[in-house]
Amino acid sequence: MGMNDLSRLFKSLSDETRLRVCHLLAREELSPSEIGEVLNLAQPLVSKQLAALRETLPIRERREGRRVFLEMDRESPQVRDFFAWIDPQFLSSEVCRRDLARLRATREKKQFGYEAAAPGDLGRRYLPGRTWEGLARTLLTLVPPRSILDIGIGDGELTLLLAKCASRLVAVDPDRGALQRLEKKSLKAGCTVIETRVGVLEDLPLDEAEVDLVFASQVFHHSDDMTGAFSECKRVLTPGGRLVVLDLLAHREDWVRGKLSHSKLGFEAEELLTAISAAGFENASVYPVARDRKSPHFVTLLATGSKPVPESSTPTNSETD
Repeated sequence: MGMNDLSRLFKSLSDETRLRVCHLLAREELSPSEIGEVLNLAQPLVSKQLAALRETLPIRERREGRRVFLEMDRESPQVRDFFAWIDPQFLSSEVCRRDLARLRATREKKQFGYEAAAPGDLGRRYLPGRTWEGLARTLLTLVPPRSILDIGIGDGELTLLLAKCASRLVAVDPDRGALQRLEKKSLKAGCTVIETRVGVLEDLPLDEAEVDLVFASQVFHHSDDMTGAFSECKRVLTPGGRLVVLDLLAHREDWVRGKLSHSKLGFEAEELLTAISAAGFENASVYPVARDRKSPHFVTLLATGSKPVPESSTPTNSETD
């Protein structure tokens, strides 16, 4: 590699985002949409970074129908020695390790049947009568009634939706005003299974083993004590009870701290998985389920786990449903 080529290469890799793209393509073949999903980048920005890298690095392209897949040509003499030197730098970088963790989570997500770019997916184009809410309401009719805890109720709409499959639903929120608004909505809707309690995630106002399902949507990023919060969730669950958490994948939008009172800028999938398992939950899993179309393209993680059933105890019907 001549001095001029080396100078252009270093200039191309002087941008952190391009380095991260380069790191991923050196690991495996990816489509531009997959790169955007892993790095949480809009497609125009992905295309811009790829164009800059292609000026100095040999990137192989493969087409599969309308889809394009890219991969770094590691066997090219132009870059082989360079990557042999830079690989240890990538592996020692916390940012690059997180990118690889997100890539693994993306692969796991596809195993569960969700892929943002799949033809015919619900979010791809509008069709009359086809909505996420309609699908959610339909699926909830298939769930046997159980005792549910909903932590952090927001505007209460999701709580009312969960109440459709609840024999009893306890709504917990630190905002008494939000709970009062929920009470009015549930009264208007003729819903009689909801009871409200003022409380916080780290100190739930429930007895031990009081509910079969704990649901927390966009709540954990407000907590300063994730370990204590997960332990509280386990405490109030019956043996065999389930934990369901929806929260944000780690991001860099620092404005959410002041504007939305977030204590954390989301979570890495492995971080949530480790915390859930450390709290004593079994069969823990964490994977992405949605990505906002609008910038900054927040990604939602679904985390689940179950409270162990003591070997000497016999599961109840609600625990085995």
